[in-house]
Amino acid sequence: MNAVWNGTPGEYLDFTCVLDRHCGCEFGVLGVRLTRCGAHDLTDDQRALNGLLYGRRLAATLRDEEWLTRRPAAAGRTASIPGERRK
Repeated sequence: MNAVWNGTPGEYLDFTCVLDRHCGCEFGVLGVRLTRCGAHDLTDDQRALNGLLYGRRLAATLRDEEWLTRRPAAAGRTASIPGERRK
């Protein structure tokens, strides 16, 4: 089964760079691949590729939420950070 890349061309370029950086395949004298590494095995797993894209796209949101100094106020309520005194 062949997996399909569901990301953008830019995400694909980043993915291939990461594959090149973490490739552990062994090649013979003539350049023939003797063993396939785990990074390249990942390219056959559709669920893994989808999970990588999901995590990559979600990472910025999670990072931003982690460093929020104030939580957004809900409709009609003042939000506060736990332990913070209201004025």
